[in-house]
Amino acid sequence: MKTFATVLTRIGAADLALTCLGWAVFGVIGVIHLVMTGQVWEPNPGMQSYYPRAFIDATDAADGFALWLTFDLVFIAFCALGIVGAGLIWSARARRTGYVLAAVAIAGQAFFWWAFVLPFGPPGGAVTVGLLVIGAVLQLTARRREHDAEASRLPTADLAET
Repeated sequence: MKTFATVLTRIGAADLALTCLGWAVFGVIGVIHLVMTGQVWEPNPGMQSYYPRAFIDATDAADGFALWLTFDLVFIAFCALGIVGAGLIWSARARRTGYVLAAVAIAGQAFFWWAFVLPFGPPGGAVTVGLLVIGAVLQLTARRREHDAEASRLPTADLAET
């Protein structure tokens, strides 16, 4: 059971790392395009994706450049946080910290998936969260069983005899 839980958790961590890396690449391309041209990068012109429903009025303001640059950089930071969290989950040394970083990263990215109408973010995030949660629960269960088995092997003192 512990081996299956470890494998499942590592698959979830790899999924998180690859997903975050993929999103970060698009974020970096968007920052480079914005800095070089002063325009927001539209990978799919005419499609609803990447059109910020939450920020339509703000982009028309005079500080639209700074706003878009901030959005892109914050999104890239959440992606980096997810990659670090995935590495910690994979290493098993700081797994709890990795789970916390992964949760923060996915929650932060979810805001951008909604705001920029990204169609593949929510399903991908749901798969990642599902893998990580199931793997963590299975690992905790296996650890608890090991602990209970060790505790049952320990000699017990009969307090009534003393």
